[in-house]
Amino acid sequence: MAAQKGRFTVIRSLKINEVGDFFAKKTKPTIILSGKWLKEAGFPPNARVQVISNKTGELVITLEKSNG
Repeated sequence: MAAQKGRFTVIRSLKINEVGDFFAKKTKPTIILSGKWLKEAGFPPNARVQVISNKTGELVITLEKSNG
């Protein structure tokens, strides 16, 4: 984690897990994001996010703006 002139950079390496019915071969990939670094990066508990996949191999996660 590094902070530079108002910019916040966090790099995490996460495993893509597999969940579902292994016997029936009906599984799907799952990524679990957790940790205090999420709050430090501006993603507080109970907030909502948008996840956009705009190209293969890339996800963009953005905090949704509050409706209130």
